[in-house]
Amino acid sequence: MQIGKTYQFKEGLQPDTYKLIQGIKAMVDPNGRVNPETLGLE
Repeated sequence: MQIGKTYQFKEGLQPDTYKLIQGIKAMVDPNGRVNPETLGLE
């Protein structure tokens, strides 16, 4: 079981913080191959 799939990660963050995390994910994983859809990140 993955911890990140058992709770609402996005809902626990401020919108700007979540956008920052999305931006970092897009930079380091532009093809979305690392843990796709984990924590609500595509």
